[in-house]
Amino acid sequence: MAKIKPVENQFWIEGFYSAYDFSWDESFAFGGESHDFWEIVFVSDGMVDVAEDGTVYTLRPNDMILHAPMEFHSIRSKKGCSPKVRVLSFRTAGKLPTRLCEGVFSLTEEQKNDYLRVFDDCFRFYHGEGSADCGQACSCLLQAFLCRLGSADTSEKVNSSPAAAQYRRLVADMTARVCENLSLTELAQANNVSVSYIKLLFQKYAGISPKAYYTRLRVRYACRRLTEGGSVSEVAEEMCFSSPNYFCTFLKRTTGALPSEIKGGAGLFMRGDFFVKR
Repeated sequence: MAKIKPVENQFWIEGFYSAYDFSWDESFAFGGESHDFWEIVFVSDGMVDVAEDGTVYTLRPNDMILHAPMEFHSIRSKKGCSPKVRVLSFRTAGKLPTRLCEGVFSLTEEQKNDYLRVFDDCFRFYHGEGSADCGQACSCLLQAFLCRLGSADTSEKVNSSPAAAQYRRLVADMTARVCENLSLTELAQANNVSVSYIKLLFQKYAGISPKAYYTRLRVRYACRRLTEGGSVSEVAEEMCFSSPNYFCTFLKRTTGALPSEIKGGAGLFMRGDFFVKR
């Protein structure tokens, strides 16, 4: 009797949240979001700047970047460009290849054609076209594409302008001091820049105010600590809240969820200045 070699599925696609083919003018700027699912951004024409947490990447034709769950990201057209972008978002179970979170993929012609076939099928499925089996076929196609892409090389393509570098340093400082309830004045003094310049940088690269960005960092940190098993009192004290009750009020106001719901895995989505419970 022939011996079977079992297949170990590291991850699989559970469903799709969006599939859109965008054409933007040179003034386009999207003010950023975080969400609890994966998102692919592929540039077919033109150029865009993508801010992913504290790093700003410049994507050119045939470049692709993947946003991991709860990773803040924003996008804007490069000056003088009218980019065309295909965006596909989806939920997974299991663990995707770690390389998919690292930098920008410059697709070969074969990889580009593979993704366009996957995207076209997913687009038809998401918008209600295709057979009853179309969803499963799309899931398998995307899973195979991501497996192959996960073994490919990435290139950083980091925007190295002084402004982008300063933005990266500011986000790194905010992240390192996420538990301190840092003020904007303290951030400016620590980085030898003005408050107005910080506001300008965050509007340019994040599309939200620095205060809103820091709040987002604190919410994400608090949610992670709660889901890891930290108690309300422990996390409130660690993050310099005046009381556990005020910490609960902060979470309810910013996420719409109570700590008990966050511990239970309430999905959070952020657009602009606000988290909302899915």
